[in-house]
Amino acid sequence: MSETTSQLRVQRQTRAEASGSAAPAWWVIFRNEAHSLWIGGKAPILLLLFSIVLGAHAFVTAFNVELSLMPPAEMIYETVKTAMSVGLFMGMIIGADMFSGERERGTLEALLLTPTGRRQIVIGKFLAALTPWPAALLLAFPFMTVLGQGHEILGPAVLWGAFLGTILVVAYTGTGLLVSFWSNTNRTSYLVSLGIFILILVPSQLPGRAQTGAAGQFLQQLNPLAAANHFLSKILVNNETVEEWVTWLWTPVLFAVLAVVLLIAYSAPGLRLEAGRARLTWRRPGGSISSGGAGRAAGLIVLLGLFLVVNPGSTNASTRPVDRPVDRSLGAEAPVEITVDLDYRTVRTGDAVFFDTVVRNPHAAATAPMVVAMNIINLDQEGDVVDPEDWSPERTQYVERLDPGDAVTLSWRVNAILDGDYIVYMVVMPEPAGRDATSQAVASAGVHLTVMPFTRLNPRGVVPLVIGTPLVLGMGTFLVLMIRRRDTEGGAPLPRYLRPGVVAIAVVMSIGALSAVAIGSQSAAASNATGPEPSAAVSPNIQPSPPVAVGGSSDPGASPGASQDPGVSPSAPASTDPEGSPSAPASGAIALQIDTGTEPEDFAYAESTLTASAGSTITLTLNNLTDMDDEIGHNWVLVEPGQEQVVLASGIAAGDNGDWLDVHNPAIVAFTALIEGGDSASVTFEAPPPGIYPFVCTFPEHYANGMLGTLTIE
Repeated sequence: MSETTSQLRVQRQTRAEASGSAAPAWWVIFRNEAHSLWIGGKAPILLLLFSIVLGAHAFVTAFNVELSLMPPAEMIYETVKTAMSVGLFMGMIIGADMFSGERERGTLEALLLTPTGRRQIVIGKFLAALTPWPAALLLAFPFMTVLGQGHEILGPAVLWGAFLGTILVVAYTGTGLLVSFWSNTNRTSYLVSLGIFILILVPSQLPGRAQTGAAGQFLQQLNPLAAANHFLSKILVNNETVEEWVTWLWTPVLFAVLAVVLLIAYSAPGLRLEAGRARLTWRRPGGSISSGGAGRAAGLIVLLGLFLVVNPGSTNASTRPVDRPVDRSLGAEAPVEITVDLDYRTVRTGDAVFFDTVVRNPHAAATAPMVVAMNIINLDQEGDVVDPEDWSPERTQYVERLDPGDAVTLSWRVNAILDGDYIVYMVVMPEPAGRDATSQAVASAGVHLTVMPFTRLNPRGVVPLVIGTPLVLGMGTFLVLMIRRRDTEGGAPLPRYLRPGVVAIAVVMSIGALSAVAIGSQSAAASNATGPEPSAAVSPNIQPSPPVAVGGSSDPGASPGASQDPGVSPSAPASTDPEGSPSAPASGAIALQIDTGTEPEDFAYAESTLTASAGSTITLTLNNLTDMDDEIGHNWVLVEPGQEQVVLASGIAAGDNGDWLDVHNPAIVAFTALIEGGDSASVTFEAPPPGIYPFVCTFPEHYANGMLGTLTIE
């Protein structure tokens, strides 16, 4: 449909509205603009570009080794942030065309000649410019679901993303319309809008150190996009409370209110054929300011004042001093004792660690009020400095005075954000007696936290969504443009199944099917990766048997990389029961066989459950069935119950030179060599005491992707 035809339809409908026989004028304008936006092809093309950006983000996140190890909550946050940024850009670009584009096309004059109020025209165009955002949000949901891997934070992320995204889209779209209002050409409108977008976007991408300090915090909080991203990161990634960071929502909200008021209350009544605002009656003939003009001026002043004054700058809840009464009659030098109920723990990225500290006053004098603060140290001198704020929702707790013999228990939570080796410790600092006094800190024992890289993300499962979504949207856009061309140029009527509504339904159903496939593949990968959880706390009293090396050697120093003698034939496979698990003879020698998958991406043992009898001698043969050209290495390592993560962590430390296995680790019961495709290796060892023993492949990421199983000793 041509622009002229659209304007004629608007004129007819608005005249009917003026006589009271049709819908309100703003609704007529909205329907016409939305029709032009969607059937004209601009909105579908922008959504196509939106899907390409989201697909590229998902692809890089899934296939990049370091990025794929991000915790699911952080993946969801990054996806929400990307979706919001691109959605804002779409809204601003659409808004920037609303008035300047019609001036260039010569269609604004016909619209202004209709009996429609200027404000009605602006409201209708503004609401139409917002319509792509709900579609973009729905399009982002499958990507968030796939990358989030079913994490519990997905629901709050969608709600907060929709809330903040809508506020920012309203603000940015209104800004785009304001720029278009004051521009005669699209070139000017687009350039100015793009400049504003970049001006707001760049500060939100500054590195963390540039955002610290009073000035950095103030600038970040004054930036609506940076403030929204900061709020989301604290709520979604750091598990902090809304009350703590709600002040960061002031800037986006005030920005949206200011943009809407300037657009509808101030600019809209002065809409004219040329750029800018028509001169309105701000002064009466006698020289006095009219009540309407005074009201508008006062409203603008109040809004600007709110934006600059109510915005609390650097006074967020996490930095406000706590007003606590201090009993200065008590000595501040009385020492205290602090103990921690956890010594060390091995976890995976994304896990949460909970522990308690007890602060006790063992002396005859009461203490002053105290502050207990958490600190986290990265033991790798080449690693990044840890910010406890990112790892724990509560880094500081306050304790009132403790009377002699009293104690208080404080609970803590640490979120394992990045893999590595860390020490967590607490410091108790009594409040000093005055400005000219100080106090002595008391530190707790450290909690040694080993964080293993872990991801359940199946990279290949993301591919259907990454490739299929732009293809489906591209086909839908092509059909919409074809329908528009046929309507404009005339011709034979199209079949019923080529109506815009049918095309939209087909696109939604196709993307839904692609999402189901991608989500299903992630669920399957998560199911395969589910194994024994990391040990809750590593017991220092474990006394396992010495590890047994390939070929039955009990020398713990035997190299795990020594290949099997090529002249030694692998043991015969054990007989299996009807369920498929190798059966265990009553006593004596037992021969077991375990095969790997045949494809490089098959990170699984073909036999995930084995059984054997206590007191028997076990000979296990591992066959790597992948092709030797794939160079995919596998091993078989039997470990003490609950010690998988300990063995995996020490294997990572051993590195490639040690074939990803620390043979001196006392948690290892037996192991084979790391073998490549087409090779086999055997190990002979005495069966450990009865129990269920996990076995794993220690090559990086193989365990996380499902290469594990159990050996039951009966």
